[in-house]
Amino acid sequence: MSRSVFLLITLFFVSAFAQNTGAQEALFTVRGMLIDKQTKEPLFGASVSFESENEKIVGVTADAQGMFTLEKIPAGKYKVSASFIGYNQLVISKVEVANENNSFITLELESSLTKLNEVVVSETKRGGDNAPINSMAVISARSFNAEESEMVAASLGDPGRLALSYAGVRGQSDILNGIVVRGNAPKGVMWRVEGVEVPSPNHFSQEGYGAGAICMMSGQVIGTSDFYTGAFPSEYGNAMSAVFDVKLKKGDTQKRHYFLQAGMMGFEGGTEGPFTKNKKASYLINYRYSTLAVFEKMGMDIGNTITAYQDLTFKLNLPTTKAGTFTVFGVGGQSKLTVSEQNRRNTKTKEKVKTYDMALTGLSNAYSLNEKNVLKTTLLFAANRERLDKDEVSRGTGASVPSYRLGGSNMYFRTVVQVDSRLSSRSSLRSGIITSNMRFNIDDLYDAARNTGEYKAVGLTYTLQAFSQWKYLLTEKLTLHTGMHFIYFGLNGNFNIEPRAALAWQINKKQSVAVAAGLHSKLEALANYMVHEPWTGSTPNADVDFTKAAQTGVSYEIIPVKHLKLKTELYFQYLYSVPISMDEGSSFSILNSQDRYTTNVLVNKGRGMNYGIELTLEKTFAKNYYILANGSLFESKYYAADGIWRNSRYNTNFITSLTAGKDFIFGKTNNWTFGLNGRVLWSGGERTEPSAFEDQVTNYFRVDTRMSIARQRENVKWIFAIDVQNASNRKNESTLDEIQSTGILPVLSFRIDL
Repeated sequence: MSRSVFLLITLFFVSAFAQNTGAQEALFTVRGMLIDKQTKEPLFGASVSFESENEKIVGVTADAQGMFTLEKIPAGKYKVSASFIGYNQLVISKVEVANENNSFITLELESSLTKLNEVVVSETKRGGDNAPINSMAVISARSFNAEESEMVAASLGDPGRLALSYAGVRGQSDILNGIVVRGNAPKGVMWRVEGVEVPSPNHFSQEGYGAGAICMMSGQVIGTSDFYTGAFPSEYGNAMSAVFDVKLKKGDTQKRHYFLQAGMMGFEGGTEGPFTKNKKASYLINYRYSTLAVFEKMGMDIGNTITAYQDLTFKLNLPTTKAGTFTVFGVGGQSKLTVSEQNRRNTKTKEKVKTYDMALTGLSNAYSLNEKNVLKTTLLFAANRERLDKDEVSRGTGASVPSYRLGGSNMYFRTVVQVDSRLSSRSSLRSGIITSNMRFNIDDLYDAARNTGEYKAVGLTYTLQAFSQWKYLLTEKLTLHTGMHFIYFGLNGNFNIEPRAALAWQINKKQSVAVAAGLHSKLEALANYMVHEPWTGSTPNADVDFTKAAQTGVSYEIIPVKHLKLKTELYFQYLYSVPISMDEGSSFSILNSQDRYTTNVLVNKGRGMNYGIELTLEKTFAKNYYILANGSLFESKYYAADGIWRNSRYNTNFITSLTAGKDFIFGKTNNWTFGLNGRVLWSGGERTEPSAFEDQVTNYFRVDTRMSIARQRENVKWIFAIDVQNASNRKNESTLDEIQSTGILPVLSFRIDL
C-alpha cells in the first residue's frame, strides 16, 4: 500500500475519533416471530429479551400470532433470549440492531421434556450461544450468521472464508475459498440453500473441486445457518467432509430498508421489506457487481489479470391463511477470469479465459397438518456451466491459436418432501424423501488445434434418497438420536444404507458429553462415471460405486464462566469402497484428485483414514469483544492399488487459528463504533503429488486484520472498513496448479444502511 493511501486512511480514522456530536441517541424498533420448531405454530405468550453489553435487559411477550415488537432499542449488539413454558430457552449472540435494518428475526423454540415449568438452559445448552439451529445435530456442528461473516477479519461475508476460524478447517490458498476439513478434500463439502442441495455457489468454481474464489451469496442475505464437520444427522446424504446449510434472511414485514456498499470486492445494493402495509408477506433482494469489471468497462488499464463477476440473491416470504407459508428464493452468478501473458516487447503470447455461471431457483411450502405435524415441500431447479479456453498467439500473424478447450454444464431438478412430527413431549421425528434428476455434459479437448485427444461425458441420471431421524429424551439430561439414510444411484443401480446414532448427556449446568457414529457416502463428480475414452468410446467407470465412510466422534464441553466455552473433540473416519486405479502398482486414489474427472479405470478397492483431536476455546461476543482459538492434531492416510498406506494430499498434521476482535463505543450518545479484528492461521503444508505425497510444501501462515469505523444516526448508518488479508505479506506455497500467493491484499469498503 502506498504511503499516501495509508496516510489518507489514517486521517479518516483520526478525524472520525475527533468528531463530536450533540445528536440524540438513535432508538429503533425490533420485530420478530416466536414459533414452535417442529410444528411452526405461533407461541402465544412466549417471552423474548434483548440483553445489551451493560447487562440491561428489555423484554416483551408474543401476541396470538406469535409476533413481538420491542421499541426504543438503542443501536448495538445484543444477546437475544427466548423462552416459553414447556420449551427450552433459545439464546442467540451477536444480534445487531442498526437503523432497523435486518431487524426482523424468527425464533424457533424446541419442546422440552418438562411441560409444567419453564426450562432455563441459556448457559448450559450444548454449543452455548453458537449451538446449531438444527435440533437433531449433536456433535461437530455450530451456527454462524451474517454479523460473524462480516466481522471476522478477511472473511468478506463469505462462509467459506469464515470457516477458516473453526476447528479442523484449513484453506488451500490465499485466493480460493475452498476448505479442507479434517483431512478431506474440498470437493467433499456439500452446500445446501433453504434445505436443498445445490451446485457450488461460488464464483470461479471448478467441477470436481467444488470451491471458488468468493461466495455468490453476500453476507447481507445470509441468515443464521449451520456448519457441520462430521457425523451428520440422518437428513444429510451425499456428503463426506462438511456441510454448509445456508438459510437466507427473511425480509422485514413492517418497514422497507435499503443498503448500498462500494469497495474493492464490488458495488452492491439491496432492499427488503413488506410488499404492502398491514401484510405479512415480505421480500429481500441483493445484487453485486465486481469493481474490476466496472473499471475495465470504463477503459482503465488494470493489468494482465481481469476478474469480473456479478450475482443476485432474492427471497420472497408469502404466508397464507389456509395453505401454509410459501417461499420463493433464488441465487445466480456469473464470473469470468482472463489472464494474459506477454513477452518483453509487451506482445501477448498466451491467453486463458475461464468462466463459471450458476443459477438456482426454488419454491417451498410449509403447511401445518395439525398441531403435531408439519409438512414441508421444496422444488428446486439449478444449472451451472463452466468453460476454459487456452490460446497460443502466433508469432508470425499474431492470431490466436486454440491449444485447449473445455466446456461443461449440469442441470438439476430436485424435490424434497419432509415431515416434522412431535410424537410426545419426549420424542420427535423427522422423515423425508429427496429426488434428484440430473443432466450432465462435459467436452474436454486437449489438442484443440488438431481436434484430437477429446474426452466427452454426456448423460441423464437420477438419485433417490430417503431418511428418518428420531430424537428421544431419555431424561431431562440424556437425549438419544437414531436414524437412517438411504441413497440410490440410478445410473448403475448402486445404493447405500446408512444407520446413524448419537447420545448427548448434559452432566450439569456447566458440562456436557456427546458421542455420535454413522455411515456416510458420496458420489464423485458425474463426469467420472460417464467419461468416454477418445479411442474406444467406452465408459469404463459407469459402474463405479459410492465413496463410503464410517465416522465416529466424542466431544466434551465445559462452560466455566459466563460467555466462555472450552471444547475438545476426538474423531475417527474410516473410508472404504474408495475409487482407485485398477493398475497394479498405481498410487492413484480419487481422495487426492482435484481434477474435473479422471481418465483412470477405477475400482472400489481403496481405503482411507482420518483421525485426530481438536481443542476450542471460545469467548463469545460480550462486553464488546470476542476470542476464538482452535488447535487440531490429525493424520490423513490412504491405501491404493500399490498396497501401501500413504499420507494423503491433505495430511498437514496440524491446524491452528486465533481469531479475536473488539468494538470501542464512544461519542456523547455512544453512536460511534471503532472496530479492531484480527486472525492468525497456521498449519502444516500440503503434500506434493510428484513425491507420492511424502514431501510437503512449507507451513501455511497468514495474518489477517480488519479495522472499521461506524456511525449510527436515527435514519442512517454508515461503516468504513479495511480488511487486510495476509498482512505479513508471506508467500505461501500451494499445490494447486497455476495458483500462487497473493501477498498482502487490502480490501476497502464503505457501506450505508438506510
